[in-house]
Amino acid sequence: MSEENKKWYKLVFKQNQPIHIGKVNWGVINETEIFIPGWTMWGALTNAYLRESGFKNEEEVEKKFEVITNFFPSFDGETILEPNYRDGEFHLGDFSESEFRLYFVDTTLKTSIEPILRKAKDEHLYEFDYILPAPKKEFEEIVRKKGFKNVLYWVGLIALTEIEGNFLKSRLKIWVGGDRRYGFGELEVKEVVSIEKEKLENEIIQKRKDLDSGFRELKFIKDEMVKSSKNEGTDKIVDAASAVVASMNQKLQTTLTELNAVKKALEDERGRRKNST
Repeated sequence: MSEENKKWYKLVFKQNQPIHIGKVNWGVINETEIFIPGWTMWGALTNAYLRESGFKNEEEVEKKFEVITNFFPSFDGETILEPNYRDGEFHLGDFSESEFRLYFVDTTLKTSIEPILRKAKDEHLYEFDYILPAPKKEFEEIVRKKGFKNVLYWVGLIALTEIEGNFLKSRLKIWVGGDRRYGFGELEVKEVVSIEKEKLENEIIQKRKDLDSGFRELKFIKDEMVKSSKNEGTDKIVDAASAVVASMNQKLQTTLTELNAVKKALEDERGRRKNST
C-alpha cells in the first residue's frame, strides 16, 4: 500500500490485564519494560488483523502497521506520561522509573517447565515482572493525587490507510508481551484519532527537547565517571556508571526513533497537502 494513502492516527488502548514487555533477564529476574516498543505493538496489531482475515496475504499485512511509534502510559487516555531524564534517571512524566515501578509493577514467582514431561524443572524458579492496570492498593491515594483515575491507558502514533483505521475503530482487543496464555497482555482499543499537522509539529519540538536534555545528562554522567575512576581507583565505580550510561543510551535511542517517526509523519502530511492544492 502506497505511503501517500496513509494518514497518521493517535491510538489509545485501555489496559485490561497485567502486561509483561520483555526487557533484560538479570539472573532469575525477568524484568519488564515500562513502555511498549513500537515493534511489540506492530506484532500485536498484525496478529489481530491476520486472525480477522484468516491469515491471508501475510507479507502484505505485515506492512500495514509497520510505521508506528512506541506507546507510553497515560492516566486519562489523552496526555501521556512524557519520557524524560532528570538527574541521570529516566522518568515517565513526574514519576522516576523507580517510582513508576514501585507503584505499578508487581512480581510473581514462576517455574520453568520441562516441555516433554510437562512438569516443573528442578531449581528453576524465577521472578516475573508485570505492569498492573492500576496501582498497588497501598499506593492508590498517592497516584490519584497525581491524576490517575481508574486504569492505565497506552497512547502512541501509527500511519494507516482508512481501511486499517476503520478496522481499529471496531474496538478490537489485542494481546501484547509475554505469558498471554495465562491472563496477561490484553489491551482494548479506546480511541482512534486522526492527527493534524500542528500537533505533529508540537511533537517534534517536544522530542527535540527530550533529546537535548538526555544528551546533557549523559555527558554529565560520563564526566563523573572519569572523575570517579581517577579519584577512587576502583573498577566497581566505573562498572556501575557504565551500566547507567548504557541504559541511558538505549532510552535516548528510543527517543530519537520517536522523533524520526514524527518528522516523517509531518513530511507526509505536507506532501499530501501540496498534492491536493
